[in-house]
Amino acid sequence: MSNFFRLIICCLIIFLVFWSIDFTSELSLFTIIFCSIAFGYGLNMFWNLYKKFEANVKDR
Repeated sequence: MSNFFRLIICCLIIFLVFWSIDFTSELSLFTIIFCSIAFGYGLNMFWNLYKKFEANVKDR
């Protein structure tokens, strides 16, 4: 369940970045939400990959 919460946090971070840059005047709200979910999912995957890499490096 923590993976789901981490995904939500990543999506919110990306959404706030889009909101602060003021992409709302150029893009629709649906597009911003969709992109936030997509980039948030990618950020979450990168975060998990980094944790696995860090665990493998510490084991050596």
